[in-house]
Amino acid sequence: MQIRKDKQSLDSPARRLFSPGPVSVPYSTELTYSHRSPEFESLYGEVRSRLLSMSGFRNVVFTQGSASSAVETVFCSVLQPSSRLLMLVNGEFGRRAAHVAGLYTNCVTEVTSIESLLNKLKTQDFDFCYVVQFETSLSVYNELHEVETLCQLRQVNLIVDAVSAYPFYALPRARFAITSSSKQLRGLPAMGLIFYDSVEDLQLLERASYLNLKKYIEYGFKNQTPHTSLIPQFESLSQSLSTFDIESHRRSVCDNALALTHGLMDYVVNEPICPVVTFAVKDVEAIVQALSAEGICAYFNQFYMSAFIQIGCFNYDSTDAYVALNRSLFALKHLLRATALELQ
Repeated sequence: MQIRKDKQSLDSPARRLFSPGPVSVPYSTELTYSHRSPEFESLYGEVRSRLLSMSGFRNVVFTQGSASSAVETVFCSVLQPSSRLLMLVNGEFGRRAAHVAGLYTNCVTEVTSIESLLNKLKTQDFDFCYVVQFETSLSVYNELHEVETLCQLRQVNLIVDAVSAYPFYALPRARFAITSSSKQLRGLPAMGLIFYDSVEDLQLLERASYLNLKKYIEYGFKNQTPHTSLIPQFESLSQSLSTFDIESHRRSVCDNALALTHGLMDYVVNEPICPVVTFAVKDVEAIVQALSAEGICAYFNQFYMSAFIQIGCFNYDSTDAYVALNRSLFALKHLLRATALELQ
């Protein structure tokens, strides 16, 4: 299979995709080998090697169904009904994870701030701690250095959702760090990545066929997946990683966010210089339609963020794209909402 990936052009008549993921990945496919072939095993090994070199972890496995599948695969495989799980819930993705975790353990403790999380870790005993490193739903960055240190000291297994965080933010030293093939890594969507160092001292449960971390690990040692592999996702990720430079990427995200938010800081929710910038709006449908008329695809979610739009700052390397978007948003300021939103 071949994926043709052309250089992104601001002069292209195609719409410009600024969502927090998926990102614009032009491609055409022709399958020329199967997922059980030596060619695929070589591809799997190449992608794994590059990811481990970038991340500093010793192992990674790939799940089908984006990062949501990876999160539930970990929960399904490590949480027992009596497992004591501490969770930071300060946004939609934390809430979603707490709901899923509750399907596997009866002992979930939720807190809404890092300070409360640290206090619980210092004063109570837990088996696992779960944190979303960058809570995309409201552009909240959760600094995890002290959490990481405390979990190691207290022998708590740290699980980190780094889906929209990595690699702009470095991965913490966690038992499991989870991200996606798309978003900042710029591959095709619908493949989850689970980084880990070792699981030898964990009892991995086999409750399901797809949500089975033990199987993913066993097959991964042979450069395989338990089920039909997502060959296009592996191919696109391979191509992206072949030229990926973390420091250049981080500079690009910073430059893009600065260009995007220039003169619009009154409308930015929480972090202004970050991978995904959130703007408060008065009328989400009106502003999305107005941007769409200019060939700009912004992101909104009617289910949990109907008063906001979001812009991914990792979609294009050229800051010119974000300067142009800034001008468009500035012209639509009457549809934006000034806010000093604080998380409750």
